[in-house]
Amino acid sequence: MKKKLWIIPIVIIISVLLLIVVVLGMSKLFGRESRYEIEKDLMEKGPWSTEAIWMDKNSQMYLICTKGSGNQYANVVAYLYADGQWSSTQVDLYQGAPIACFVASDGERVLEASAQMNGQNLRLYKFKVYDDAFELEYDDIELSQFAYQEQIDKLPFDIMK
Repeated sequence: MKKKLWIIPIVIIISVLLLIVVVLGMSKLFGRESRYEIEKDLMEKGPWSTEAIWMDKNSQMYLICTKGSGNQYANVVAYLYADGQWSSTQVDLYQGAPIACFVASDGERVLEASAQMNGQNLRLYKFKVYDDAFELEYDDIELSQFAYQEQIDKLPFDIMK
């Protein structure tokens, strides 16, 4: 009889460990699916989907999105107003993660921000600054989409090529 008593704690420990593995596995699976859905939403409805101009209500950030013929996704260039001047960066979306990466013309990463669609608007938040030249006055910004042809002549800066 005493020989069988040690089996009960082992069965309980194994059951608890299996339950933990299943719960952790399911949470990781749903987390990946959620990131995938956010990224899909950004690519279908966000700046990479069409030719447009996105801007925030304070006109401190613009995204100029141009789409060449035959291109699946638009080329996105950000214009940021910081320290009294406009600067431009290429904006790419990390594959597999809803993070917008702002890259200078020399290829250096200057900013990163979490990205998601908020209805018809683009929300950028949790900015991580890699270049001191970009001292942002915000950590959460929402940009609205406007027709490219309607806004291109109203920009407060010259488009840098």
